[in-house]
Amino acid sequence: MVTLQITKEQVFSLIDQLSPEEQKEILQYLIEKTDNQFDPDDTPDEIAIKRLKEGLKEAINGETIPRSQMWDLAVENRNGQLILIVEVKIKNNVSSEWAKRYRRNLMARYTFPNAPYFLMVFPERIYLWTKPDKNLTDDSEPNYSIDAKSIFQPYFDRAGIKAEEISGHSFQLIVNSWLWELVITAENRPENLDPSQRWLVDSGLYAALTGGRLKHEVAA
Repeated sequence: MVTLQITKEQVFSLIDQLSPEEQKEILQYLIEKTDNQFDPDDTPDEIAIKRLKEGLKEAINGETIPRSQMWDLAVENRNGQLILIVEVKIKNNVSSEWAKRYRRNLMARYTFPNAPYFLMVFPERIYLWTKPDKNLTDDSEPNYSIDAKSIFQPYFDRAGIKAEEISGHSFQLIVNSWLWELVITAENRPENLDPSQRWLVDSGLYAALTGGRLKHEVAA
């Protein structure tokens, strides 16, 4: 097998000879074929590369991605103010340290929205950061670490699927259903909540959801 060696300068020279339409096709192909998923161990250079790729996407589409569309899900209160942003991942055995580093990298990658609650949801665990004051930093530990198995198992049962087999899209739909049910029932008496979800009341999130509206966003 012969390996073709080519420099980046040669690549750029070849691309410059193409039409704008052909250049656009190549950029789209490279973006689609390159993994752009976040990893908590990304180096600053890797983060910079992913930022560049997102800039290419925006240039290709001729538009800028609104800040509010950088999250999987979001909830606005009855006044239209953003109160909760949600990241949904299907990774299992996630420690609070891993979640903290992942969130730190998200904040390095994007402009962190001014929302009082940030939720990171996995099939087995939920991590919640609250933002009641200015003491919350990029490296803050989650304020709440919740065993999510009892919360999501009924949804898995209804879907006839095991937690370890679920796809990212399907799990996001489940999280969407869970949040939607919380929003529409938030005006009910909190003592009616299942004990596994008492953290919603203790954190103030349950009250904040009252009269809210769930928004479907573009994944980060």
